[in-house]
Amino acid sequence: MKKWWLIMCATWWLTACQSVSYYGQNIKGQWQILANRQPLEQVIKHSQSSPALIKQLQEIQQIRAFAQGLSLPTKGQYDTYVDIKRSAAMWSVAATPELSLTAKTWCYWGMGCLGYRSFFEESLAQQFEAQLIEQGYDTYLSRVAAYSTLGWFRDSVLSSFVYKSEVDLAELIFHELAHQVVYAKNDPVFNESFAEVVADEGLKRYLVGRMEQFDNVVLRKKRQQQCAELVLDY
Repeated sequence: MKKWWLIMCATWWLTACQSVSYYGQNIKGQWQILANRQPLEQVIKHSQSSPALIKQLQEIQQIRAFAQGLSLPTKGQYDTYVDIKRSAAMWSVAATPELSLTAKTWCYWGMGCLGYRSFFEESLAQQFEAQLIEQGYDTYLSRVAAYSTLGWFRDSVLSSFVYKSEVDLAELIFHELAHQVVYAKNDPVFNESFAEVVADEGLKRYLVGRMEQFDNVVLRKKRQQQCAELVLDY
């Protein structure tokens, strides 16, 4: 009995340490972003800002203004810029049992359970992925250009996505702002579906008079859906 008690205590301690370490790197990564924010207007007017960056930030200001007209929560959101000096905002690891499409989930305080684990450092994501592979999981490591803090913090424009096309920027900002309107714990399918519907409708209105561009977005999403259905039907 004593042996099993020691094993249980050791297991709890290791799990607790891993959780503290994981949340620690998230706190550090988010703090670095918050500490390096610069108002968009300040960056736009700065003599050392490149013409390309200025153009992108001005487009984002227009998109924010349009999002406000859609009653999306723009106050304090995407009105600052951060050069994060890396290619991605985060790196996300997803996993399934071998030859399965059922995602492994991890549960987070305040967010519920999700089918991925994200890291601000690529090396940490790679280490975590390696551990999962050793445990027999199929894994996928992806780059995350943008994410929403669900209104807990003021989200910034990041260098990881600032150079996207105008259409992609509008879709991304509408999508991320929608997460602040409604977020249901433990229901990522609903959350993503809701944000996608809001982004689609917002983009349709934003691109009035430029329907060819909107049609291209619809076609892209239709192909993505067909690809997903093909995999699920396999």
